[in-house]
Amino acid sequence: MGMKAHAAFADTVTNEFVKETCPKYLAKLQELLDGADIDLDYLGQSNHYGGDLENEITEEVGEKAAMLINVAYQELQLEFHYKTGLDLNVKFWDEDCEGQTEGSYWEVEGIYGLTPAGIANKGNFERQDWTTFG
Repeated sequence: MGMKAHAAFADTVTNEFVKETCPKYLAKLQELLDGADIDLDYLGQSNHYGGDLENEITEEVGEKAAMLINVAYQELQLEFHYKTGLDLNVKFWDEDCEGQTEGSYWEVEGIYGLTPAGIANKGNFERQDWTTFG
């Protein structure tokens, strides 16, 4: 049997930080999730690979609920970005992943930037990724 590996990482914030930053918007999203009888884990699983969130959850919750949940999620993302300058996405660790958390998590993007030297040499380098097997 062959071995395989996939190196990955995520910059995350806690649910408490999201709640402190955007209490009204997170509460609205949570209310809609509760009303549709799904949770943040389900939303994170549906959103994890960057698909169309509304289409992903329509079969489970119905067209109207899916649209309302998607709008509330986008409003939360916009408000979070307005307040922090960061992009927010809900994602999910599945059972095949070994990491520091289980279930849904809030991923943030927009944290890192190039140094002045990196900006000056921007066209002369690229990032290389690899995974090492044991």
